[in-house]
Amino acid sequence: MLFKAADWMLFVFLACALAGCSLVAIAFNRTCRMFQYAQNAQALASANQDYTYNSSTTTTTAERRVWKTSGADQGHIDNRARMKYCPSSSCTGGLCITLNGSCSAPLVVNCDHVDRHAPTSATVVSGFWNIRTDRTIGTWRTWLVSSLSANMTLVAFLPPPLDADVREGRAARGLRTKTCIVSTPTEQLPYGYLVEAVKGMLQRLRAGNIPAYKTWNWKNPELANERYVLLQAGKIALLEAAVQLNLFNSSRYVWIDAGLSRHVKLQGDYWPSNEQMRQLDSNKLYVSTWGGYAPIERTLQNFCMSPLGSIRVNRNALSGTVLVASSHSLHRLFPIWTATLEFLIKNNLWNNEQVIIQFLGCFRSDLIGILDYGHVLYTELGTRYGPLSKKVDLTKVFADMNVLGLQKANDWITKLQR
Repeated sequence: MLFKAADWMLFVFLACALAGCSLVAIAFNRTCRMFQYAQNAQALASANQDYTYNSSTTTTTAERRVWKTSGADQGHIDNRARMKYCPSSSCTGGLCITLNGSCSAPLVVNCDHVDRHAPTSATVVSGFWNIRTDRTIGTWRTWLVSSLSANMTLVAFLPPPLDADVREGRAARGLRTKTCIVSTPTEQLPYGYLVEAVKGMLQRLRAGNIPAYKTWNWKNPELANERYVLLQAGKIALLEAAVQLNLFNSSRYVWIDAGLSRHVKLQGDYWPSNEQMRQLDSNKLYVSTWGGYAPIERTLQNFCMSPLGSIRVNRNALSGTVLVASSHSLHRLFPIWTATLEFLIKNNLWNNEQVIIQFLGCFRSDLIGILDYGHVLYTELGTRYGPLSKKVDLTKVFADMNVLGLQKANDWITKLQR
């Protein structure tokens, strides 16, 4: 069998976590608890309830986080994962926000100088937390200042003194009105409420008997630092925060890593271009393939034949350095991304955000789009590139798959969402 029994149980549980269970769940009552869609997600969001992560209360936490994706106007339900506005009395000098659910030490968004009416193809979002110990802060500063100096409309979450470096550098290039820098200390980590849960999971992985993880280098930051993958997963949370702030009235949002400039040669033209953004489906998050693998269609099919096993393998077929989304796709994706992240942690399944995107694509091909260029996206999104002819439609990739009900489960999920 392609699925082990335990993997099949986890698979059914994930199907429920991603779509919510209805009466169909009765057939799986030993492997899947009954989840109910939040009837009024906006009311839950307004309540600003503080949820405590507790693996013994799966049903309660899942009910609050599972989102009925067909109702795009329902809002988000997890108030610790998404950016939240804090009372104006909690800070001075601008909007008060938090990325970790606590307003005890809010961030200040002081960006009244930006031109909210200037034409823009997309808001570019970036961030940096000095977590990796294998690279010096000087190296990161060189990469970051270069990456964020490009001609683009930018919202960046940066710690002192890098915040001032980028702010001053962009002002000197005449980009001040296209720049919002939010000073962000290390403590304000996206998905920070899951740090202790990840720490416990990594301890279980070290002590457990999971063959795939035995082949990993335990000095890799993914396994050595409980904050690192949360930071990688936090790219989606920061994109969603930029949508909430809506500083530049954008409908498109592009994530770039702070180290982008070490992968690509930056151009002087405004980036990304409107022409390239219009070629992408506003329902999806787009990611590029990474070089050195078999044709991506076959790679994805092989991965998704046993996704709960594949996610344990230290192999990246996708590049998360640049991600392209829309406000609409992020509205759909963010709650599902959060639920998936919590599901993986609880079930001792761990990898970086690139593999998590690939994993999610197995179950939600409607949310993920792939550009098969085999390297970090950049030139392809510029004004001089032309048609984006290497788009991969995951729905077609999986159309012929019938592996122990995987496609049937996808169809079931789709029906539940209607």
